[in-house]
Amino acid sequence: PTPPHPGMTAVQISHTRLMQRVARSRGQGSWWLLLSSAVVAATWSVNSLFFVPPASSQAGRQPKLRVLATAQGNELQEGRAVAAVRKYFEAWNERDMAAACEQFDEECTYEDTQYAGAFSGKEALEAHLLKVADALPPSFKFCIDEVADGGDTVGVQWHVENDGKELPFTRGCSMYRASPTTGKIVSGFDVPEPAPIKPGSASLSVLSLASKLIAEPARALPLLLWVAYVVIVFFSNGILPGKDATQLDGATWEEVRDLSLNFWLISPLLHLPFAPVVQAELDEIDLKIVTKKAETAASTDKNEK
Repeated sequence: PTPPHPGMTAVQISHTRLMQRVARSRGQGSWWLLLSSAVVAATWSVNSLFFVPPASSQAGRQPKLRVLATAQGNELQEGRAVAAVRKYFEAWNERDMAAACEQFDEECTYEDTQYAGAFSGKEALEAHLLKVADALPPSFKFCIDEVADGGDTVGVQWHVENDGKELPFTRGCSMYRASPTTGKIVSGFDVPEPAPIKPGSASLSVLSLASKLIAEPARALPLLLWVAYVVIVFFSNGILPGKDATQLDGATWEEVRDLSLNFWLISPLLHLPFAPVVQAELDEIDLKIVTKKAETAASTDKNEK
């Protein structure tokens, strides 16, 4: 007989058979104990890791205010640090690396997040700038968009243009710190825009998870329980009776595949034109039982109305 909806008939029996197979190889009591613990642990883990903020972040939290200074036209004069940064950009665009490095202190450090370490000293910085300049055509220019003047500390937002046209994925921000006595730049830190793949909110989820685990290491307990459950049920030898998952034969894996397609509603969700049939005789009996129950329920509803 053909089910009224692909996969729905097999759903009624797949769960029972899957449990029977696991029970035969691993022991029914141990399976249900581990399964119950795993479900509780997984639910607790998801809730505690992703939905409950750390207690340390909730207690004593006070709103912070930021004061931003703005200037109309040229009312505010830029400081020496900003002037040094602008001269550095101008010299770089002219490929005059000697003039560019002249804006830095002899003991400066410069860090570009695209490289593993920092460049220490003016000589190492000049070698790095020359290497970058040789790799880029003269038409490439670093253009300043915004400047935040904090006295001896300067923040710059910039982008790269080629023949006056902005290039995609070339924005970035840099922080510079100048000596209060000489006005020379003593440190620089570049953060170019990542391209072309942008993690977006996924990176925020990772950072949120990491911060919660650092603040409250006990949150990792549900995850550890889940890992232990998977290892014990599927890969252990000597803890539970029967063979582990790596020793199962091909027929067993085929049955697991077919049961999964039915039990997890993969066939109907993907609108597959077929539903795996596992033990056709039992499928036919279960189909008759399910159909009879459906007819009885429909008849009862009709009588009640």
